[in-house]
Amino acid sequence: MAKDSGQATVSSRVYEILRPYAEGIALTPETHLSDDLNIDSIELVEVGVALEKEFSNKRFTITGLKSCPTVQDLVKLVEQTVAAEQVQSV
Repeated sequence: MAKDSGQATVSSRVYEILRPYAEGIALTPETHLSDDLNIDSIELVEVGVALEKEFSNKRFTITGLKSCPTVQDLVKLVEQTVAAEQVQSV
């Protein structure tokens, strides 16, 4: 995957990370991570590690991840984290 951090790319990269948890469920912005995808706390840590690897070692705390009930919320968290890192590096 390309390491571009454009909004559409961020969203598609998050969806790719979540796809293995979907098992026949269509991922939408409203898909609930725990209720629809059955992601438990250990799997949420795995998602966080995958996000950190995918987004050049950006840090995603378990508290931040737990504050994201839906796919859309998770995409927003990643976008904000990537944007914050870009501002700090300027």
